[in-house]
Amino acid sequence: MQRGTIQRHGLGWRGSWREDDKRRVTKTKRTQGEAKRLLKAELDRLELGPSYREPITSREMADRYLAAHHAQPNTITKLRHNLKMICMVIAVGGAVGLGVQPALDLLCGDVGGLDVAASLVAALRQVYSWGIPKLVSENPGLGVARPQPKRGRNQRPFENWGEVERVAEEAGRWGPMIILAVDTGARPGELLALEHRHFDMAAGIALLPGTKTQGSRRSVFLTPRGIQAYKSIVRDIRTPLVFHRDGQPVDRQWWWGHVWVPAVKLAGLEPRPIYSTRHTFSFFSLMAGVPVADLSVELGHDNVAITSETYGHWSREQGNRAASLRAAWAGGTIVEPGTAESV
Repeated sequence: MQRGTIQRHGLGWRGSWREDDKRRVTKTKRTQGEAKRLLKAELDRLELGPSYREPITSREMADRYLAAHHAQPNTITKLRHNLKMICMVIAVGGAVGLGVQPALDLLCGDVGGLDVAASLVAALRQVYSWGIPKLVSENPGLGVARPQPKRGRNQRPFENWGEVERVAEEAGRWGPMIILAVDTGARPGELLALEHRHFDMAAGIALLPGTKTQGSRRSVFLTPRGIQAYKSIVRDIRTPLVFHRDGQPVDRQWWWGHVWVPAVKLAGLEPRPIYSTRHTFSFFSLMAGVPVADLSVELGHDNVAITSETYGHWSREQGNRAASLRAAWAGGTIVEPGTAESV
């Protein structure tokens, strides 16, 4: 087993060991602990041989993952934010500092028991799963209980089209954007990325470009309200974008603070997030009896379970169908399978 020593060197500390009959030394570090860590990495390299992995911090591994990960810009931005937040949570929780210590030192026991949001745990697991086995041997994210995401919080849909139109009127030239948001169920990012080529007025279809995943690209049929809203928009030769500021893309934060918040307030309604337009699309659809499976496709969800979990409490389709079947059975109009009448 290889051995080494830690010695004072100048104003700091450094480790030394023998390799190939020569004395080797680490870089000089300010503290004895930092020098020990460098020495341990060198001794592990000699002992493990071909199975040795070069030390890498969790932050470095996350940076490599983000550089290699192919996804929509919004997805990358959100993942980067979640990784930054998990660093802060672990540091506050007293665990090994993510991004400071080598990734191999961040063990399941270091982060287990911390109160971490589901999205942050998912980000941690995602990066470490990518790093196995070439960079790390364990996934510390598996040691953290992943809470169930709480969908549907703060949905606050508009109750009817009258409320939507009041907000649109107060928004001035941005009114058509609000009408189309509710009529298509587009995410805010999708709405701001819309180009005129995405609309087929002959068919009454809007092709939503999808900003969350590649699979979120989808076509949505417009109602007469949506068609009229789009036709009221004046094209600008400077940009293909439907919604813009003097030919430049619209900043979402600017639009929220300077358009959305004032328009909702002037309409005499309670404050609500921009995402309320998408929630309203779902609310109107389900209250009208649109099947959850159909709505899931229009929303661009990966599966029906997400739609049902988020918006299922508004669905009248299943309840109405079940009540109709019970009423038909009680009235004797449903014949049990296997009888002569049912053949």
